[in-house]
Formats: sequence, C-alpha cells, structure tokens
Amino acid sequence: MKNLLESFAILLVGLLSIGIVYLIVQYNSIDDQNFVDPLDKTAYQMPTDAELEADDDLDLDDEGDIDADEDSDLGE
Repeated sequence: MKNLLESFAILLVGLLSIGIVYLIVQYNSIDDQNFVDPLDKTAYQMPTDAELEADDDLDLDDEGDIDADEDSDLGE
C-alpha cells in the first residue's frame, strides 16, 4: 500500500512539473505585437504653443459669429 502511494505521488509530481513547463513555454511564446495599447498617449500630451494659439484664433472667430447672430435676432 505504501509503495502504491509513493508511486502515485511521484506520478503526480511529474505531471505537475510537465504542466508548469508547458505553461512557461506558452507564456514565453506570446509576442509583444499581439498586445494592444489601451491608452491613447496623445490624450496625455500637453498641446504645443502653436496649437494653443490656433485654438484661441478659432475661438475668436466663433465669438464674432455668435455676436452677429444675436444682433440679428434682436433686430427682428
């Protein structure tokens, strides 16, 4: 009986060792190109001075159009 339990324990340790080696090989076979970067890094970058000035110029143009629309609505 003792001999049977020892044989079973040796077999179990052998199977677990093979399983661990298999998982290590599978993990190492994953290449980095399969990963997708979930973060858009451009969202975290500060805008340049030129981009800020361009945004300010666009805002000024929009304000003039809104004022003209409001004036035309008041005149009617």
